[in-house]
Amino acid sequence: MTAWGEVLFASVLTDKNTRTLAVGLQAYANQSNVFWNQVMAASLVVSVPVVLGFLGLQRYLVAGLTAGAVKS
Repeated sequence: MTAWGEVLFASVLTDKNTRTLAVGLQAYANQSNVFWNQVMAASLVVSVPVVLGFLGLQRYLVAGLTAGAVKS
């Protein structure tokens, strides 16, 4: 429900130049058809940089999360 509320909130408060990625993905659907192949391709293009960034910084993320978890 929170994710849907965020998309609805962003679709109301943004315009064509400032829309978020989730609102931009809605452009691939109209009242009578959803272009699933284009939605999946755009979702892949959007998610690949995030996954690559996580994989590159995973070592530092895990080290930071476990740094305070050592019990004396």
